[in-house]
Amino acid sequence: MKMRYILFWVAALLTATQVLAQQTPIYSQYYMNPYLYNPAAAGDAGTQAHFLYRKQWVNIEGSPETHALTIDGKMDGQPIGLGLTFYNDVSNVLSRSSIGLTSSYSFKLAPDHKLSYGMTFQLLQNRINFDRVVAEDMNDPNLLSRIDQKSVFELSAGLLYRWKQLKIGIAADQLLQNEISYEDASMFRSLNYNLVRHYITTLSHDFRVNENFRVEPIVVIRAAQGLPSQYDGSIVGKYRDVLWSAVGYRHEIGWAFSAGFDVQQIRLGYTYEIPTSDLDQIGGATHELVLGWRFSKGGTAGRGGSSLPSTSGSYQQANTAESQELDELRYKNEKLSQQLEESRDRHEAQESEINKLKERVVSYEGELKELIAQATRELNNAQNAKYYVIISAFKTLEYTKRAQSLLRKEKGLITKVIQNETGSFYLIYTNEYDSLTEALSEAKQLDDGDLNEIIVGNPWVYMKENE
Repeated sequence: MKMRYILFWVAALLTATQVLAQQTPIYSQYYMNPYLYNPAAAGDAGTQAHFLYRKQWVNIEGSPETHALTIDGKMDGQPIGLGLTFYNDVSNVLSRSSIGLTSSYSFKLAPDHKLSYGMTFQLLQNRINFDRVVAEDMNDPNLLSRIDQKSVFELSAGLLYRWKQLKIGIAADQLLQNEISYEDASMFRSLNYNLVRHYITTLSHDFRVNENFRVEPIVVIRAAQGLPSQYDGSIVGKYRDVLWSAVGYRHEIGWAFSAGFDVQQIRLGYTYEIPTSDLDQIGGATHELVLGWRFSKGGTAGRGGSSLPSTSGSYQQANTAESQELDELRYKNEKLSQQLEESRDRHEAQESEINKLKERVVSYEGELKELIAQATRELNNAQNAKYYVIISAFKTLEYTKRAQSLLRKEKGLITKVIQNETGSFYLIYTNEYDSLTEALSEAKQLDDGDLNEIIVGNPWVYMKENE
């Protein structure tokens, strides 16, 4: 086989990778280590390390094989997570290696609402392994020794939102969309390999069936530029925070069956995938193994918010229960603190409103005093009149309505409004009477109360003759 034929097949493989498949590795046990897909999950479950090995379609020679190592954790006393990722992904003569450094930051939107965002800076190395090509002329030194490799920097980012046991994640990979060029000077040819953006969305909710069992349904949607979206669905069942099993389906690919345990610091998971497409006849199954070591718990672990159980043994189960109680108390305390803060804010707003109303009344205090004096002089001269117990007066209807609303909120007092004969004031009154004695009696009762916290001056009686 000549070099031009080799380049042809390499170009075909590169094109197939770009058009028919995603450029980034696909994992089944993303629920065991969410950091694999989303930088925002770095440190979410404490300090831990995971090693992953995945072999797809074992009956096909040169089928994809992936190795991955992740280490992530939270900084002590800080809402900052750090992570380190290594992976090597090989598909026949094409392979890729990556090293990435991650930083994430978490903050609370509300007592039960938490948002994290993270970014990973990656160094990617793409290789064409000519030494893996089976050729007619095995003595061609270009086939046996040459490995063409190119390196580029890339960037991925993610968001992770949590509300109680609900988690929603959005992440994007290969944001810079770099172009990798391979050249063959002897044939004056070049080949360009474009990295495209990949997006992944995850949605999960942890349901506690009883004190021994929890169930976590998970949905994953993947998308890449120029490719149709692909979805995964999994249901993870967990028993006593020690054993777990899962069943999942990948759209148009096949079924996955997983099981594992989480004892002390050790975590282990295994997945067996069965294809439902034509690969079932020629490719066979896929195997994935994950081995983890948890140095410390953190984030939402112990509250049912982590992706997998993390403790065993009666002592540790008791410790987990105490942690859950402490978390619940902490959240209740935060909720009460927020309610207190909101109450304080409302009180300050009402104080401000009261001061504005008092300032408005004071601004025309002279006119109001003259109106009250005139009304007092006329009280004993009427033969047929209505008597209104007035507690406040304003020149505009806007401030009148605001004062009525405040009296109702603060004192539970239902009031009405009339205008004086000249229409210069809106008078807020509590009741109307046919008897002056009754009106004066209520005015005195109101004066002895605590209305002076809101109104300016004392309650008084306004008389309006019947027509």
